[in-house]
Amino acid sequence: MTGFSRPVRLVLLSCLLISPGFAPFVVLFNFYLKRLGYGEVFIGDLASVTALATMLTALALGLLGDRVSRRWLFRIGVAMSGLGLAARSLLTGHAGLLVSTVVAGISFPLWHVAYTPLLADYSREEERTHLFSVVAAAWLVTGTLGNAMAGMLPGFYATLTGAQPEGIPAYRFALLAGAGCYGLGLLPLLFLPPEEKQQQQGESIERPLTPSRVVSGQIAAFTAVAVLLAFGEGIILPFLNLFFKERLGAETSTIGLIFAGSRMIAFAVTFLVPALTQRWGQVRTVTGLRLVFLPFLAGLALAPSFGLAVSFYYAWSALWNMTVPATRAFQMALIPENQRVRVASLAGRGSGVAQSLAGAAAGALAGRLILRLGYSTVYLLTIPFFFVGTLVYYAIFRRYERKGTTAVR
Repeated sequence: MTGFSRPVRLVLLSCLLISPGFAPFVVLFNFYLKRLGYGEVFIGDLASVTALATMLTALALGLLGDRVSRRWLFRIGVAMSGLGLAARSLLTGHAGLLVSTVVAGISFPLWHVAYTPLLADYSREEERTHLFSVVAAAWLVTGTLGNAMAGMLPGFYATLTGAQPEGIPAYRFALLAGAGCYGLGLLPLLFLPPEEKQQQQGESIERPLTPSRVVSGQIAAFTAVAVLLAFGEGIILPFLNLFFKERLGAETSTIGLIFAGSRMIAFAVTFLVPALTQRWGQVRTVTGLRLVFLPFLAGLALAPSFGLAVSFYYAWSALWNMTVPATRAFQMALIPENQRVRVASLAGRGSGVAQSLAGAAAGALAGRLILRLGYSTVYLLTIPFFFVGTLVYYAIFRRYERKGTTAVR
């Protein structure tokens, strides 16, 4: 941490507040919707609405490119997200939930799209793989604490008030606490300096000019791969808490601890990423990790017992999270500075156009398929998307690393 610039540390501090603030919505929000009387179809539709709003915003940001300040995008996005999450905690009708979901969907890409390029602006190219590993670890640590706390907050509220620990008021209390913590993530961002100055000071490695046609092709390739991977991810993640609760019978507090445990393990292995990429290169490292996690995903879908399912989930989650810093560092090294917001808005993980579009389709489809086929079959259907996306990624990008097109370290 001390080796990074002050702006990088401010961004990391913001992440330390945003990540645990969002955790109650990962762990509890579907249970809250169930208590309100909504089923899997509406839950899937909400996930689709979020993804569609995210996609349209990310598409607009991609067209604007770097003509807008990343620093201000980050600030506005975090502020709007906090308000949107608070609204989702308070509103109970169809219309209110849909509107608050749209607000959240619009605001997420504002800061997600700016986040990775902003860190690149505030850092030197040779330190970025290490930086993105540290950032990923920071997300994992704070998410671990957030998930554990999210599982316990309803019980804490019930102890204080005598209410039911799995009732609407208890869930709402936990969600509002998360929204408040998320909103506090805005405070460090108010002290960020203009990114242009940091960029000029920190960018010390000269790169040859890449023809715009080649850059557009690279961005299109990143986007195509993101669509395939995001379709599989969009089927699994929105229903993961319900998978543990309804298929395996886990309690709410236990699910929070499961998610916290997965982040602890992912945190421990994330620091291996710089060593792996130095030995094997970023493209081969990402490809290998994605192929290795597929058997664990199959094991999660088919596990006959709670313990086995959790073990497979931990392995899959750890390997998946290890790919994130290497992928981001490779993108930022390959794509010219003036196109980084564009690639983040189109192919970025979390709120890019590709992931949002695929996630919208996957969320709407998954809720309906789960009712007909069950969780195990639907989760198995995601494996071909991960497999093909991984092969396409390797086939396209291995030549750039081999030719030394990027200053990958």
